[in-house]
Amino acid sequence: MPATASLTAEDRRTLVGFAARLAAVLALLMGAGALAAALYRAPMLAAGAWFVTHFGAPGVGFAFFITDVLPVPVPPDTFAAMALVGGVSFPIVVAWATAGSVLGGTGALFFGRWLARRGWYRRVMDRFDGRVDDWVRRYGDAALVAIIFLPVPFEVGAWACGAVGMPVGRFMAFALLRGVRITLYLGLFVLGWASGGG
Repeated sequence: MPATASLTAEDRRTLVGFAARLAAVLALLMGAGALAAALYRAPMLAAGAWFVTHFGAPGVGFAFFITDVLPVPVPPDTFAAMALVGGVSFPIVVAWATAGSVLGGTGALFFGRWLARRGWYRRVMDRFDGRVDDWVRRYGDAALVAIIFLPVPFEVGAWACGAVGMPVGRFMAFALLRGVRITLYLGLFVLGWASGGG
């Protein structure tokens, strides 16, 4: 599996598009935090308290585990935000989210190995984002780092890594960068929440 390859014009356009999506997502996170604090502070605090009472900090890890194995329509960061407003400390939320994400991504890696042996692998990957599969095949580790930070489905990237036979240890080492991404995303939400009066 190649670690690098020269970027084509299409690759550069895709990178610019992903970077634009990332910038938009980061801005939306701050905006969502501010909006939630300004308009929905009481319901958010109630939802956070309910989440922490019923699931605690491990619930964040479980949410990230599930959403990083299989596609789920609710972003896992939602549960991290709920735990945070429910009173769990920022470092604890990040630690549980990172652990859940690394374990979930590793589960997705093994699922990708199984999936790659099926004749319908290509249809499954194209349904989600065929570019992710192509990037992993062409750029290896660099593609995984991009997938970790960019707003693309992490589980699909992990499936692709499994399909190309990325070693488990190497995948998990890179997957630890999810902690940086979680810190960034959650930190922006917190800044927005604070600016909105939360």
